[in-house]
Amino acid sequence: MNKEKLTISGSKDYFLKNGKYFFYLADSVWTTFVNIEFDEWEEYLDYRKLQGFNVLQISIAGLFKDPNRHFFTCDKNGKPDYYNINDEYFNRAGKMLEIAVEKGFIPALVVLWCHLVEDTWVSINDPKSIMPIDSVKPYVEYVVESFTKYNPIYMISGDTNFLSDKTKEAYLIALKTIKEMCPDALTTMHIWGDSTDMPLEIKDSNYIDFYMYQSGHKIKLQHYSYQFAKEFYHSKIKRPILNSEPCFESGGYYEEYGRFTDFDVRKAVWQSLLSGAKAGVAYGAQGIWSWQKKGHVFPNENAFNAAYNWKTALRLKGAWDLSFAKYIFETYHLFDIEPVDIILNKTKEIIASASKDNEKIIIYIPYSTNVYLNKNLKGYKWTLIDFSNKYFGKPDIRLMENKSVIKMYEFNTDLLIIGLK
Repeated sequence: MNKEKLTISGSKDYFLKNGKYFFYLADSVWTTFVNIEFDEWEEYLDYRKLQGFNVLQISIAGLFKDPNRHFFTCDKNGKPDYYNINDEYFNRAGKMLEIAVEKGFIPALVVLWCHLVEDTWVSINDPKSIMPIDSVKPYVEYVVESFTKYNPIYMISGDTNFLSDKTKEAYLIALKTIKEMCPDALTTMHIWGDSTDMPLEIKDSNYIDFYMYQSGHKIKLQHYSYQFAKEFYHSKIKRPILNSEPCFESGGYYEEYGRFTDFDVRKAVWQSLLSGAKAGVAYGAQGIWSWQKKGHVFPNENAFNAAYNWKTALRLKGAWDLSFAKYIFETYHLFDIEPVDIILNKTKEIIASASKDNEKIIIYIPYSTNVYLNKNLKGYKWTLIDFSNKYFGKPDIRLMENKSVIKMYEFNTDLLIIGLK
């Protein structure tokens, strides 16, 4: 069983595992316990392990309403009894986690997805799914007793906004219960994609250990990747930050025509990592998180377009780009970088970060252009990485008195510039 626990670095901005640097690279497989069969699970895990993924984001509730696989017992009409936990469901889930942990993955389990809690953007339109407040604590206690041996991360909320004190009350009960039962377990909140708002009783408390945000699936709001990272970076309490849900590869633009590509995912990821959310990132593929199978109707098709079969979605290119991001972080040891304001171009899309001692400078350029900086970059050894082709090269950098110019590269893709003194 997994005896290796994640901890927080002394600098409070990245993770450690057994005292070693740990880049959180997760896949979003929210519906694992409901939709995935054991033979499929093995195939999936082996492929993601090959790619270097190390965390699995799973919703205990399963998200989709299946009376045959529900975490509580259901009546003949499919209505759950929130005072009667389905032991068979949790036993099966435990076996799936055991297989994953044996292969080296860390589970990140969502305890209360937003449809289960009063006054969230989902539950106000579907109040039949809300758990009675007095059923929350016994359920959370059962979760901890069932899964603590797998050393999971507990994502207390799932896709949650906070519309009233009733929302906050349910999540505080869950947070306090988990911290009382297993104080060393890492906890966080997976909040919805339209803001970084969180009740101060939670955000500024000792109940959470790191910050998560999602930059989401709205094509016109992809600037949230760097905006939300910076907002958490300037929080009152310093904690590791990560983008737990950038745009899903092959996912449709929310309520608009179009699909996100591997480039869109790369762009969201690197803009997050260099804007303060350097603890890691999660990937998502439409067809994986819902575990789409032939003949099944994708339940979110009206908002996000139809989903690919899970076997197709598993092998989309973007997952390898995140694997490559992890490789770069570990190879160049970027755990000590912080966002820096040195870009002079009239855009916020080009992002720069540097180590505190200025021994390392990292710049992400999503579109080909000359990049102007208010810093003399003399004394660095430079590497250019073309993300589309995985080419490594030497950038053309012109030096002036107190400024520098990275000359435009003549290929149409995004790239990373790495400078080492």
